[in-house]
Amino acid sequence: MDQYNNPSEEQQGSILSGLIGALLGGIIGAIVAGIFYLILNETNTLLGFGIGFLVGGGYKLFKGRKGVSVLVVGIVCSLLAVVLAEAVFYVGLIEKDYAEVVKTYDEAGISKSSAIYPTRADCYDFYLNDEEVITSFKKDLGTDVLFVGVPAIISIVGFYIDSKRKGEVPVQDDSTGNSGEPPVSGIDNMA
Repeated sequence: MDQYNNPSEEQQGSILSGLIGALLGGIIGAIVAGIFYLILNETNTLLGFGIGFLVGGGYKLFKGRKGVSVLVVGIVCSLLAVVLAEAVFYVGLIEKDYAEVVKTYDEAGISKSSAIYPTRADCYDFYLNDEEVITSFKKDLGTDVLFVGVPAIISIVGFYIDSKRKGEVPVQDDSTGNSGEPPVSGIDNMA
């Protein structure tokens, strides 16, 4: 019962610091995954486990609160990281295409000061307003949530289960949410 009434400083942790760590881990994971997407030109389920590991590791490194909060923060941050990874991938594709367009204009002898020479903003504007690209992004994102997001979530659940196994999370004895001991009310504590 003492575990519930007087949790140690380590058990309490901070959801905010854990959130910051999970976001940082997710950003790192998303950038790495996005670069791998560009190199491989496809998604990879192992990257999802990596994202989940980095999100959970960031949460733990920044001393996030133990318990269900690791699940909530971890799952949300993992899914955000998958979206960011897909965005990194598409930015990379647009940058590659822009480099090819610039090369073509340079080979044609068109001056950079010419009014028809494309700018990076022109390239992004073209792709971000292209329905085909937007539809492709949405479809790829759905696939990534399934094949990368689910493994990331599995990793986060693994962090939670590991915390329970190590006794860092109070274990409840029955499905009612009670610890098996009678609840302590304010009336019972009055002397």
